[in-house]
Amino acid sequence: MNKYLLVLVAFLSVSISFSQTDPQPLSSENYQTVERLEILSGSLKNDLHYSMRPLTRKVITDYALFVDTATTMLLTEQDQYNLRHIFLDNNDLVPDSHFEESRRPVLKYFYKRPAHLLDVHTEDFSLQVNPIFYGNLSYDNENAEGYGYINTRGADIRATIDDVVSVYTTLTENQVIFPEFIDDLADSLRIVPGKGFYQRDGDEFDYFEPKGGISVNATKHINVALGYDKHFIGDGYRSLMLSENSNNAAFLKLNTKFWKINYTNLYQELAKEGTQGPDTLVGKKYMVSHHLSFDATDWLNVGVFESIIFNRQNQFEFHYLNPVIFYRAMEQQVGSPDNVVIGFNYSALVKNRLKLYGQLVLDEFSIEDVRQGDSWANKFAFQQGATYVNAFGVKQLDLQAEVNRVRPYTYQHRNLVTNYTGYGQALAHPLGANFTEAIAMARYQPFNKLRLHGMVTYADYGRDPDDRSWGGDIINKTFRDRPFDNGVETGQGFDNKSLNIQGLATYELKHNLNLDFQGVYKNLDAERNPNYNNIHVGASIRWNFGAYDYNY
Repeated sequence: MNKYLLVLVAFLSVSISFSQTDPQPLSSENYQTVERLEILSGSLKNDLHYSMRPLTRKVITDYALFVDTATTMLLTEQDQYNLRHIFLDNNDLVPDSHFEESRRPVLKYFYKRPAHLLDVHTEDFSLQVNPIFYGNLSYDNENAEGYGYINTRGADIRATIDDVVSVYTTLTENQVIFPEFIDDLADSLRIVPGKGFYQRDGDEFDYFEPKGGISVNATKHINVALGYDKHFIGDGYRSLMLSENSNNAAFLKLNTKFWKINYTNLYQELAKEGTQGPDTLVGKKYMVSHHLSFDATDWLNVGVFESIIFNRQNQFEFHYLNPVIFYRAMEQQVGSPDNVVIGFNYSALVKNRLKLYGQLVLDEFSIEDVRQGDSWANKFAFQQGATYVNAFGVKQLDLQAEVNRVRPYTYQHRNLVTNYTGYGQALAHPLGANFTEAIAMARYQPFNKLRLHGMVTYADYGRDPDDRSWGGDIINKTFRDRPFDNGVETGQGFDNKSLNIQGLATYELKHNLNLDFQGVYKNLDAERNPNYNNIHVGASIRWNFGAYDYNY
């Protein structure tokens, strides 16, 4: 498969003449800025389509420039500061009038502008190079050593050649002692959650995290990207369609944007399972999906999603390369052996203060099973959430609430390979299936450089009391292992009640250089051990890197 993708990208790159299209990292705080400002505007901008991420740096920067010149929006000092943050991150895409070069660059060549260690601009070439560092030291009440730490070093590099081809690469090398509940989860998955292969020395996890890609414009409205990275579909904190929960994966993405439509085709090569062997070739499987996002009105966006997980012996299923076909119909033509997931999402802006959003996912949809209600084959998931900016009249206070519910056996299939997983992790929600979850978040930016973030997550989920599948474990079980066909209820099996509370205070010392104080409380009341009452509190210095999210 890979050789065909490389030929395609090489062919397209010969005939293009458009500007930078590399992605804004999913962990960037710029997404929070863009979402907040779109809600405040009360109107969707057809070029944005926030539900399909990562967005390109150009899309984010163009929206920031639009807001910066809008005469109808009254921005606070913090909003203006956050806009400038976007401009500094993407200085190659904004007019020079938005900032000045440093009067005292380091050794004449470094930090000529505040955001980048090395920033080169010529007529036909641009280059930005930045170091990555994340140093953390924490107290942990359940860790045998009584402490935890994060030691991450790396580099982020992006370049554009002839205003034609954009490339990016990020590589980090990490040594981490996690909170005890993350430690146990990594042991059970045999991989670091959200990451991949690791080596272990006592309580310390040692792993690399690479990602990167190449992106080109085939036409004014069609973008092609080839890389190794993550994707996210939806407007919520969680996604029930596709999220960043699993490891990075090889992908080819076609994005077509015109009028009020954003249409994305995503072809991914996934690992069948996680592995502990550095010299062991990981088995492959494939995922093809498309997502259509449509701005139905200036305040309502709706989306349709369809995905197929499949595996063939030593080959790709070329029937699925057609970018406009209905995968369910084609799956039936080739014998219907594959796992089909379809979904719908929406977001609605209300009175310049509120965004309502939601998702509905159907797995192997059957009208008869839906009518019966308690059938094992009634497999669906739904999400409903809301984001409220400047809550209760308090400027820069943004609140978010979200509920996720996934029926048993959703995402499971006839065999482990075609379950909705990649590299031994769920492709959507980290709990897999058979759960109900409620999330409440608050973000507050009282000063330009200070951000406060708090989150409470409560989940009630069922786990298997025996070797049969009760519908929650989508990594190690299939729906063929079920104990009964009817009387299926969400949360069945051994009951687990999980409470996760996180608090994060971030002070920006310099651009993208942050001082963090972070606390995590994890309580798990389970019918089957282990139980947790884990407190993890620490301080960090982060440079060009996102804060670690412990919400598992």
